[in-house]
Amino acid sequence: MIKGADTAQLIADSLKKLMKDKPIEKIRIKDITDGAGLMRPTFYNHFEDKYQVVEYIFNHEVMEPMLPLLNSGLVREAMVFMLTRMEENYDFYRHEINREGQNSFREILHSAFLQAFMPIFQQQIIKPLHQMITPLRMAEFCANIFEYTLTKWLNEKEKIPVDTLMQLYDILLTNSIEDLLRGKRKE
Repeated sequence: MIKGADTAQLIADSLKKLMKDKPIEKIRIKDITDGAGLMRPTFYNHFEDKYQVVEYIFNHEVMEPMLPLLNSGLVREAMVFMLTRMEENYDFYRHEINREGQNSFREILHSAFLQAFMPIFQQQIIKPLHQMITPLRMAEFCANIFEYTLTKWLNEKEKIPVDTLMQLYDILLTNSIEDLLRGKRKE
């Protein structure tokens, strides 16, 4: 657990600022602590490495405040909230979405979404519509939708407004593939 939220936030803000000019791989811990006005050992009192800072930023700024919406069954509202919060630091997330390897941002996303959805489905699936519909499968399905949506959104050449993305989300989730192929749309 991260101790000293104010210091952790200083470190997070410093990393976000540094990432405006260079990728995380080229940023040293000393650069982060210098930008935060802290001594290097202070960093290790809060984080193991700079990738854990990225995870902290996403969890602290997006996931934690979004959880009450998800827990209340307001999935669409949670998606709007998530996109709006991420849009505030769009360049930061745009840089991170394609980082590969250990501690990739996509791994962070998938894990966070799976952890968020799993308890919801464990509590709320009373009688599944099919024997293959389990809490784990539903959580994975939703985590994949959220991860895919974010990845595509952040990789577009031109930034797509949140409301436009949500229109697409609504169309894709409320229409069958056959309806989409025929150009028919459920209202």
